[in-house]
Amino acid sequence: MYDLRLLASSIWTQGVKSDYRRAYWDFLGTLVHRHWNSPAKMWMGLSLLLTAEHFLIYSRHVADELERDCAVALGVGNAAARPNSAEASPLTC
Repeated sequence: MYDLRLLASSIWTQGVKSDYRRAYWDFLGTLVHRHWNSPAKMWMGLSLLLTAEHFLIYSRHVADELERDCAVALGVGNAAARPNSAEASPLTC
């Protein structure tokens, strides 16, 4: 019963509400089409599908943090800390 609730939750959260729902359904369709008769591959594919939400949230968090750190390193938003155009920093993000 727990497995069905978990799958239903995944379908609602990832397959209906998320901004990547198209990729979710494409992956699930491909998984079922290619591996419907291989329980081990189905289990692994469903495990990846269920954990995708965690990895997407984490990767967005890391990307945002890197953007902030990069902006600080380049002095974006702080004109006094920015070098003049003749001495422009070679750093890019």
